[in-house]
Amino acid sequence: MSYCLNPHCPRPDNYNEAELCKACGSRLRLKERYRALRLIGRGGFGRTFLAIDEDKPSHSRCVVKQFYPPEPKNSGVQKAEELFRQEAVRLEELGKHPQIPELLAYLHQENYQYIVQEYINGQHLAAESKIQKRPHSETQIWHLLKSLLPVLHYIHQHRVIHRDIKPENIIRWRTLPPFSSPTIEDLVLVDFGAAKHATVTALAKPGTVIGSAGYTAPEQAAGKAVFASDIFSLGVTCLHLLTQVDPFDLYSHKEGVWCWQSRLQGNPVSADLAHILNKMVALTIQDRFKSANSVIKTLTPALLTPRSLSSPIQPLVPTALSSAPLPITGLLPHHDLKTFEFEVVLLDERGHVLGREQGQNLGFVEQLASSKGESMELEMVAIPSGTFPMGAAKTDTRATAREKPQHFVTVNPFFMGKHPITQAQWEAVAHLPRVQRDLHPQPAHFQTAYEDCPAADRPVESVSWYDAVEFCDRLAIHTHRPYRLPNEAEWEYACRADTTTPFHFGSSLSAEFANFDSRHSRGGVVKGMYRQETTPTNWFQVANRFGLQDTHGNVWEWCADPWHENYRNAPMDAMVWEEDGNANLRVLRGGSWCDYGKYCRSSFRDGEEPDFRFYGVGFRVAVSESPLGI
Repeated sequence: MSYCLNPHCPRPDNYNEAELCKACGSRLRLKERYRALRLIGRGGFGRTFLAIDEDKPSHSRCVVKQFYPPEPKNSGVQKAEELFRQEAVRLEELGKHPQIPELLAYLHQENYQYIVQEYINGQHLAAESKIQKRPHSETQIWHLLKSLLPVLHYIHQHRVIHRDIKPENIIRWRTLPPFSSPTIEDLVLVDFGAAKHATVTALAKPGTVIGSAGYTAPEQAAGKAVFASDIFSLGVTCLHLLTQVDPFDLYSHKEGVWCWQSRLQGNPVSADLAHILNKMVALTIQDRFKSANSVIKTLTPALLTPRSLSSPIQPLVPTALSSAPLPITGLLPHHDLKTFEFEVVLLDERGHVLGREQGQNLGFVEQLASSKGESMELEMVAIPSGTFPMGAAKTDTRATAREKPQHFVTVNPFFMGKHPITQAQWEAVAHLPRVQRDLHPQPAHFQTAYEDCPAADRPVESVSWYDAVEFCDRLAIHTHRPYRLPNEAEWEYACRADTTTPFHFGSSLSAEFANFDSRHSRGGVVKGMYRQETTPTNWFQVANRFGLQDTHGNVWEWCADPWHENYRNAPMDAMVWEEDGNANLRVLRGGSWCDYGKYCRSSFRDGEEPDFRFYGVGFRVAVSESPLGI
């Protein structure tokens, strides 16, 4: 059906094919492109419609906002009209961000203003609370803060104050990947024009307050909103979600203090979270966090403390792999998944240790044997499904065009090698029967011990893409499991391990925890030693939050994909990207011992000919979740 946009139409429902409304004769499409399907909301100054974009082959859905003041035009209406226009201006200024609805058009038609923006298929947090019939947990609040604080930082950098943060203006995408744990980007901040929340009379007054009662900071209520006002509103939103109590009832006016902790209803909150929330909702700006970034800096070490293990950081992998119904066990008819532990290190901008975390994940061990019959292990780590921003962020000054545009990719669960293939593992597989090509049993350039570690523990290098594919084929036939090279999206997703910073360590890289050329201190790299050779794969004894080691530096790692110069038209699923690719080049990721830190970033990508061999190039293996069937 088509829906007539004329506010005075007596019968707005029409057939899809109609060009003009059968009841009032109004045009049914905006600018011959956007067709309203139904009315989904109305307020004091307008109406909102679900619509489709008929210029796109998919007829993708969008939202049309119509400015329609029901009262005679006065100064209040004029101010509301200006605020409506400013919403379009703000959205255009903010550009394209995955957690802000994208502005598609701002236009006038038949004496009405319209904003057309991206449709967010989901439900707001207030509705979510009613559906789950219980307050939000501490874990959910950690996730909320971790998700939205970077959005506030982004909009504040663009000199925009939202002014109306509340549960109704935070939407969670309804369609998440199967079996996925919540991702950082599944929350969207909406409504950047608060005109509809004020009355005509109120807007006519000087210094009118824009915002929602109970969530508005004191200085904003006085008509002087600042960036910290949004911090206050987000904090109150968290208090309401934790308690399900109206914000007015969470503050004791008699005592002049917040009393939210006494209203938790058996929903305990750690001291770390309580401290952060109390500072977010401090009544005076002097006592409050001044910026979103200052909250993030406090938030990060808090998430790394043992008492905060109910937060999204520590249980991310165990929750996704042990509680969700992932079909992992079908891969392992004769093996049990084992829990293993590891240490995660977080670095600040100067490379100093900001925090340490003890992590856990699941995995399995593949038993191999050398040509001499000596046994060895190939450790495989479970990688949960999820959706992540692939590529470099706009704020990454070290990024190149080949890392852009950043886009969202959904990854299915799989297993990945804990570290790059070692020389010992290579030798064991190289002696298995040939599939397509011969393999040299000892191709590595660095074949001497590294301090007290044997050369066998170093990563194999000087292997081509063809060599790596042959290795995977032999291993797959030998084990009856579909071993392969990871595709590029899987590699970056596994490397990032739920981080969006340039490195999984944070915004910097240190030679204390990675093997790369750190002779120069620039671009988030701490000046340090240059080893001039590979190091054993477990040399640093630290991992990312999935439990993977050596994803930054040591050796470049081959991926399955042919080369693309950038991410234009890149797929949204983590499959090998074949279309329009240059098969004469294959993707390399991660950087090596002889590369500067900027080439070791999570998003950096390079390409070489598939027969290229170099003593800084190796690989790690991946395996899909289903048996090979041979």
